[in-house]
Amino acid sequence: MKKFYFLFGLFFVSGLAKADFVDLGIEKSSSAIGATVYRYDYVTYYLKLTVYGNVEAPNVKVYDRIPYLGDGGVIDYINPAPSTQVGNLITWNLGNLRYYQTKNFTIRVKIGNLAAGTNITNWGSVTTDTTESGGEGHTVQPNIASCTLTVANPQSDLVVGKAGPSTARPGATIDYYITYSNQGNATMKDVKGTDTLPGSVTYQSIILPPGGSQIINGNQLLWTLPDIPPGGIGQIKVTVNVNTDTVASNILTNVVEIRSSTFDTNPNNNISTVTTIISTPIIDMAITKSSIIEQKIGELFTYSIICKNNGANPMDAVVTDLLPPEIIYNSSVPSGSLDGQKITWNLTSIPAGEQEELKLHVRFKADAVPNTFYINYATVTAAGDTDPTNNVGSWSVRALETGADLWIIKESPSTIIEGEYATWTIRFGNNGPDTAEYVKIDDFFYSFDINPTSWSPYSLDTLYKGEEKTIFFSGKVIATGSSNVTNKATITSAIL
Repeated sequence: MKKFYFLFGLFFVSGLAKADFVDLGIEKSSSAIGATVYRYDYVTYYLKLTVYGNVEAPNVKVYDRIPYLGDGGVIDYINPAPSTQVGNLITWNLGNLRYYQTKNFTIRVKIGNLAAGTNITNWGSVTTDTTESGGEGHTVQPNIASCTLTVANPQSDLVVGKAGPSTARPGATIDYYITYSNQGNATMKDVKGTDTLPGSVTYQSIILPPGGSQIINGNQLLWTLPDIPPGGIGQIKVTVNVNTDTVASNILTNVVEIRSSTFDTNPNNNISTVTTIISTPIIDMAITKSSIIEQKIGELFTYSIICKNNGANPMDAVVTDLLPPEIIYNSSVPSGSLDGQKITWNLTSIPAGEQEELKLHVRFKADAVPNTFYINYATVTAAGDTDPTNNVGSWSVRALETGADLWIIKESPSTIIEGEYATWTIRFGNNGPDTAEYVKIDDFFYSFDINPTSWSPYSLDTLYKGEEKTIFFSGKVIATGSSNVTNKATITSAIL
C-alpha cells in the first residue's frame, strides 16, 4: 500500500505542469516632443517587439504603416533593412523567434507640406502562425500599436548680424564679424550665406566654423554651414584690405544674407549691413639710424639709415645727414649729394608699407677725442607728413685711440758673486688698444760687468692687447772691483 500511494502522489504532482503558450507584444513611440512635429522637420519612429511564452513563435512578421507625409515628405532611414517595402507599408519577416526576446526597429521620416493641425498616425503590428494566448500570471499583450502626432507650423527663425569698424583708412586691414543664430524650435538645414564685399576692398581670408566651406566669386563670398539646431549660434570672420586708392569720405557697404531650406518664419532678419567711412589717408614717413658702438680713430665704419613709408600711398622723401666736425665722409650707397658735412638723398615713390636703406661710410678724424661719444642725426621730410615725431633718427659712436701700449719689467738677483753665473727675468706685455707688430726685446749689458751665455735679441710678429710674456737669460759676472752690476732691457714695436 505504501508503494501504491507513492506512485499516486507522483502522478498528481506531474499534473501541475504549465501549459505551453505564445504571446507577442508590440509598442510604438517617436522622437517628437509633446506629440508635436513641425512641417519640413524630421521625426524618428521606434517599434519594439517582445516575445512572451515558453515556446518558439513560428513565422513572425512585423509591419509598419507610415502615414501620408505630405508633399516633400519621405522615408529617410529604416533599420534594420526591411524584407519588403510596398509604398508606405514596411514588412520584416523574422522567422521563428525564441520566447522572451525583443526586437527593435527604427524608421526616420521627413514631414512634408502638411497643414498645421493635421494629425498623422503611424501603425505597427505583428503576426505569427500560431494562436496566441496568455499563460498563468501573464496578461495578453496587444499585437497592434500606434503613434499619433500633430503637425505644427515650425517656429524656425534664422538670424544674422554683421559688425565692422565705423572708419578705416586707405590701405588698412578690416575684420568683419558675422554672427548667426537659430532662434526657433526647428533645426535649420542646408544653411547657406552670401557675403557681398564692397568694391574698394581686397579679400584676404575667411574663418568658418567646423564643417563649413566657402567659394569666392568676384566680390562675393558664398559659404555653407552645417545644420543649426534650435538655440544654436556661431560666428564667421572675414578679413579684407582697403584699397590704397580709395578716396576719403567714401562709404564702404558690406551686406551679408543667410538662408536655409527649412521654412523661416521671419525672413526679415536674414540680411545684415555694415558701413565703414573712409577717413583721410595717413601720410607718415619715419626714419631710424644705427651703427656700431665704438670705432678707432681713423678707421672706417658705417651708419645704416632706414626710411620707411607708414602711409597708405607711395611717397617721395628727402633724407639729410649732418656729420659732426670730428667725423669725415667717405662714401654712401646709394650715392648722396655732399655739401660740407651734410649729405642729402632724394628718394622717390617709396611704396606704402615699404622701406629703403641708406648706407653712410665715415671715419673719425685725427682730432677726435678718444673715449668721447659723437652723436649723429639723420632727418627725413615728406610733403604732408602727419606725424613729425618719427622724422629724426640718431646714433652715438665712441671714438677709440689707436696704437699699442708696451711695457717691460726686468728682475735680477739682489746679490751676485764675481765669476759665477746669474739669471735675469724679463716680463713684457701690451696694454693696447691695438695689436703690436714686429716686437723686439733688446738687452744692453756692459762687457766688464757680465758675459752672457744664453742671450740673443728676442722678437715676435704680434703681441695682442692684454697679452703678456716672460723670457730669461743668464750670464757670468766678470766685473772686478765693482760693487754693482748694471743691465738694461728695452722693447720696441712697429706700432706704438
